Amino acid sequence: MPDAVDPPPIDVAACLERVRRRDQQAARELVEHLYPLVVRIVRAHLPRRVAEEDLSARAPLPLAGERLAAFERFVASAREKTAVPGMAIAVVMDGKIVLEKGYGLREQGKKDP
Repeated sequence: MPDAVDPPPIDVAACLERVRRRDQQAARELVEHLYPLVVRIVRAHLPRRVAEEDLSARAPLPLAGERLAAFERFVASAREKTAVPGMAIAVVMDGKIVLEKGYGLREQGKKDP
């Protein structure tokens, strides 16, 4: 999937409704729309001139205490720098969900979380 091009505009709410009805085409459209945005957020927070590291052989550290607080500061910073009104994040370790949380607003200008 391309990651340097802004995604074409779509009606995200309508697309999500189609996804909830198990519309595979809508799921593909949603992924194509969100993928470049997620890549942009992640790349904006990678340290400069540092190669991406393969972490597959490392044991995961627990996401709690100060580590969780640092992660939540990172999320807040990423949202602010990229003007993303809200996001949902799930972290899976060893096949178990260790974090499942929404941050910010569902839609800019509305109060729904």
